[in-house]
Amino acid sequence: MKKVLFLAILFLVQSSLVFAQPSQGVLDQISQRGILLSEYDQAAWIATDAIMSSNPDKDLIQGYVAQKFGDEWDVIFGAMTEEKDAFVVHYKYSQNLERSKKQRIPYLDKGFYYQAAVAIDKAFEDFNKINQYNRPFNTTVIPQGDNFYVYIYPAPIKQNIYPLGGDWRYLVSGETFKILEKRQLHKSIIEPKVPLKESMVSGYHIAILDDIPEETDVLHVLTRKPSIPEIIATQKYVYEIKIDGSIKYLGTVENVLGKKE
Repeated sequence: MKKVLFLAILFLVQSSLVFAQPSQGVLDQISQRGILLSEYDQAAWIATDAIMSSNPDKDLIQGYVAQKFGDEWDVIFGAMTEEKDAFVVHYKYSQNLERSKKQRIPYLDKGFYYQAAVAIDKAFEDFNKINQYNRPFNTTVIPQGDNFYVYIYPAPIKQNIYPLGGDWRYLVSGETFKILEKRQLHKSIIEPKVPLKESMVSGYHIAILDDIPEETDVLHVLTRKPSIPEIIATQKYVYEIKIDGSIKYLGTVENVLGKKE
């Protein structure tokens, strides 16, 4: 019999629960944002390797921001001006070389990259007040109308080990840069001690902070290798995140797992 990987046993209760079964439309929106997270994360990883291999002046790099153009991504690296009124782009990685050639480096950006960089700074400033982990975290910023979703989640520190949890999502105003809302996605960081095995057909974890999957659950499935789906059991419902990032509602905990809600 093939094994099912148990990546997590339990997330502690931290917030009130959503008891209405979410619609497929809600699940699709979570899936879409999770896929964007995965694309952003991969683009940033590839761009960072490419830029660092060129021996850049690291004093000029305080952060990075990625932006999607069609099916491709640009990733810029730089720092805020002393006045904090613009972002100085010192390095740029583009999947579209023609678009990349249109910009002279360095240049001042007061548009998307500047706004996104400020949103990241504001979210991280708050996150550092509550962060209990001594480890690196990754950030992703995704436009949400005139505002920005900023995701903060643990970076892998061991090869082929994929952490899950300890992550937050902030909604930051693109005009005032105030934090409009923040959401704890998972409480504890769960980190397997050994890499996945080819014989494993699914991951599994229990989430109690809410009764819906999170975008970082989708990111987790799309990032880890070998690719396997993830079963998520909340207090009331059970879901499957497939290897393409789509989310399927499987039923109530009682019907799927034989447990009473």
